[in-house]
Amino acid sequence: MIIKIRDLDCYKNASQKQREHKLVRPDRGFDLSKLGNEVIQAEMEEFIRHRGQILSLSSIRTELGNYNQFCRAMKEAFPEMDSIKNVAYEELERRCRKWLMKKGYRYSRMRKRTDSERESRAVAPLIAYIRVLYEYFHMNEDGGGYDCDIWIIDQLGITIDFNPVHRIKSISFKRIEQLGIRNEIKQIMRLHLREKALGTVCAEMTAVGRFTEWLAENHPEIDSLAVLNRFIIEEYLLHTNMEATGRKDYSRDISHLKSVLRSASMILDVPVLDNLFLGSDSGRTPETVYRSYSDEEIRRLNNAIIAGVEEQMARALLVHQLLGTRISETLTIKRSDIRKSARGTDMVNIYQVKTHKSYSKILSPDVKSLLMKSIEYTSDRFGDREYVFVNDRNPEEPMQYRRVQYALNRIIIKNDLRDDQGERFTVGTHLMRHTYARKLTELHIDDMTIAKLIGQSGTASLKYYRKMSPQTLYQETKDVLDQVNSEIANILEEWDGKRREDI
Repeated sequence: MIIKIRDLDCYKNASQKQREHKLVRPDRGFDLSKLGNEVIQAEMEEFIRHRGQILSLSSIRTELGNYNQFCRAMKEAFPEMDSIKNVAYEELERRCRKWLMKKGYRYSRMRKRTDSERESRAVAPLIAYIRVLYEYFHMNEDGGGYDCDIWIIDQLGITIDFNPVHRIKSISFKRIEQLGIRNEIKQIMRLHLREKALGTVCAEMTAVGRFTEWLAENHPEIDSLAVLNRFIIEEYLLHTNMEATGRKDYSRDISHLKSVLRSASMILDVPVLDNLFLGSDSGRTPETVYRSYSDEEIRRLNNAIIAGVEEQMARALLVHQLLGTRISETLTIKRSDIRKSARGTDMVNIYQVKTHKSYSKILSPDVKSLLMKSIEYTSDRFGDREYVFVNDRNPEEPMQYRRVQYALNRIIIKNDLRDDQGERFTVGTHLMRHTYARKLTELHIDDMTIAKLIGQSGTASLKYYRKMSPQTLYQETKDVLDQVNSEIANILEEWDGKRREDI
């Protein structure tokens, strides 16, 4: 049996342009007869069809080459294998490594990422393929439920608050070496998933991971959160302030760890855990410093975006700038959000993923034109979809932020884009929102109007936008500067008069 590329979902969902690519051969496919027995063939058919659902058409072409190499390796290095699920991963990788060496292939190589220019060591495609293969069957076998070390979000059976443009598919507890603490953290996260946003839970897991790794190295005897005391916490705080290098500022990590221990005190019935941190332990909060693009910087960036990224993504970034929204709010605009008011004005409803609130904005002709072209683009390629900007791999979802981030990184590196100080640009779509707000302050619009235009409930943060504007700073300090300049002029005049008298 051969599973042809044309029979996979990635081909069925691809655009006509993608299907007509010169490297796409829809009649090529995955020949299951190359595998040992019917059990392995059934397992691989399940895996291949799954990959056809989550990979793009171009990626599945690459996967076909990896599959064929995998078949050759299994035939020569593991002929007695009766099921992929029954083989220990270590044994599978060991035999594949040996086969690679015998055939003259390298086990790993150095590669440079196109979106960061960083060099990293990558394993051979065959090893990467069997890792993905083994992980798929391992996660499916476990079921991804609460008792597993990897939780599959869609299989937990509860309603979870998540950001649709930052899709998180699983939570892993394997980083926690202490089995006792691992089980306790599972109980805590089961509660937190019902009460908090998924992004917050993942941040808590990162904080817990760092803390338990430090515990494993410095207090290997500890296997339960219940035995923690103030002395251990103070020792960890000293470590984060003096030795840790993973982050610039650990205040958020400490805050998340404090939240986890507060829940642990209730679940484990150990009240002391709620009092291990003092109010001053989070450290001094750094002063908020907002940055924005200058007119020249945003011009350089937009020229590179228009010339260097795919057209639909370029539209999304331009709409993001012109509306002044958060990137998650731009990418989650739905077709139904674009409407006319009772007076016939073009409007767009903005849903704030962060606060779960909505507000409306008037659409300028330019922004409306960009949105209409974006809807047409999506309809032509994926049919009628809910979102204006969709995920190519799953058009039911909005465009993912990591794809936007990757594309921006690539054009920054390719064009060597630098700011006015000569430093290379960093990827920060939120700077576009800051730039929008800064421009509003330069127009001398009152704070309440600006807050409504950018979707904020209060005006507390607007002082930071005003500080970013050289024009606003000049206007606010003009009277003081004029007075100082006048005093300096008087001093110079008196000094000049004394010199003439002396002469």
